[in-house]
Amino acid sequence: MMVNRNVVVNFKKRVSFCHDSCFWKIIREPHHFLIFKILEVIAKLSGKSIKINARTFWGDKMVVVFPEVVSLHIYKYGFF
Repeated sequence: MMVNRNVVVNFKKRVSFCHDSCFWKIIREPHHFLIFKILEVIAKLSGKSIKINARTFWGDKMVVVFPEVVSLHIYKYGFF
């Protein structure tokens, strides 16, 4: 099976971002990080699920549900 080179490059970037410190995550993607944290806190405090679209590393949209752990990871990094 032939894998699109852009998909591999995007995956490597997201894995690298996943291993960055919190400081660098905020510096590199401040809006994404802020939205993530706000939604995570709202979902946990309210005890209700929040559905939101996430972007995968291969470019597709996916509905994820906060505060579910796998969904949080997919929203933050585009993979699990």
